Amino acid sequence: MTRPPRIDRTLVEWSLLAYLFEIAFARGLEPWLRDIPLVVLSLGLAVGVIRDRHTRDPSPPFELKIPILIFFGSFVLTIAASESFWPSLYRASYLPIALLVFFSAQYVFVDVNSFRRLSIVLSGVVFLIAVDGVVQMATGESLLGNWPLYSNTTRIRAGLPHPNDLSMLAVLIPIALMPLFTESSWSIRVVVASVLPLVIITAVASRSRNTWVGLTCAFGVLLLLTRFRKALGVVGIFVVLLLAFAWTFDVGRFATRIASLGNLEQEGRIGIWLTSLEMFKQHPWLGIGPNLFADFYLSVLDTTPLPDGYQPEKAYIPWAHNLYLEALAERGVVGLMAMGFVIAAAIRRVFMALQRAGNGPQRNYAVALASSWTAFLVMGLFDLTFLKDWVLLVFVLLVALSGRLEILPADDRVPEPSTPGNKQKSLPEG
Repeated sequence: MTRPPRIDRTLVEWSLLAYLFEIAFARGLEPWLRDIPLVVLSLGLAVGVIRDRHTRDPSPPFELKIPILIFFGSFVLTIAASESFWPSLYRASYLPIALLVFFSAQYVFVDVNSFRRLSIVLSGVVFLIAVDGVVQMATGESLLGNWPLYSNTTRIRAGLPHPNDLSMLAVLIPIALMPLFTESSWSIRVVVASVLPLVIITAVASRSRNTWVGLTCAFGVLLLLTRFRKALGVVGIFVVLLLAFAWTFDVGRFATRIASLGNLEQEGRIGIWLTSLEMFKQHPWLGIGPNLFADFYLSVLDTTPLPDGYQPEKAYIPWAHNLYLEALAERGVVGLMAMGFVIAAAIRRVFMALQRAGNGPQRNYAVALASSWTAFLVMGLFDLTFLKDWVLLVFVLLVALSGRLEILPADDRVPEPSTPGNKQKSLPEG
């Protein structure tokens, strides 16, 4: 006899999914509304963990907890040693929430059905953002945030704080596309398939070069690894035609933005990167302190050797526009090694799942995560920053899901519902 699902896990899962769904609304929701899922999530996780200690059928053990704790520990250590303790601490206020999200995701994503529900929710998130971007391009107004266009330009941001924040679409879309291959309902598959052209249109209108790079990487890895190459190939042809149209007619100044990559003398990121390295040289082990890049940028820029003729950005620059240089500048060697350790541990799990025989859910989601990780890591070379809460949220979600791949079936057998009586297999801590 199958036991009913555990209430604590159900509460945590739906609260977590609600919190992830709120990504589409950015700051369009009142803070107290955004925090309700976190309160319920915290209570459900606490009850569930306590219950696991007193039951014969506990939840699967948390995976990758040592690497993720080392990663967060590097923030704690470098905040304590930072050049400006209180600003660094204040700007790192999202760290406890991100850690809570990691353990909550590990707690609830324990079977195929939970992964399926996540992919459907992320499909909704991507769909809302993309639709909002198209509407904003046509009307100048956001449906979700009603914010004015960024800096009074025609760049689209779809209710998000900045046009470059649309790069999150490149990380989320591989997981969001999974219902296209796993759902039997044609209506769901048609809706999910309609997401991709909307995303491309929004990305082009955003003029975010990092978003274009991320989407190219994500879609390229999907085409390379998935067994649904024909279906994705048809969509890919449509996307290429759409991009060719945007290039020919310079829609959203697409061709102009691409051409600007060749003008290195006026590319502000080069000076920012060189300044980041100078910060690292001055504080090699623990950095200047998390989230303090803006405080030190102008003063360090004055002492940074720059190429002849180069025009640096002499303005307020809040982050290093490179996730790895940011780690070196703000958290030193300790921060970069901690980040590299957790990334390597997570990607190792993805590779192990890809190498296993079978074409079941485990491989499908491993392909999706490989695509998301590729987009995230490549975009990290050009713009991402842990100063933004969504970047840290997506990062811990990818780590948590990578640690749970082993629990999914490697073939196409129908999974049993996840209950306390169904013990799950798990990899040892890594």
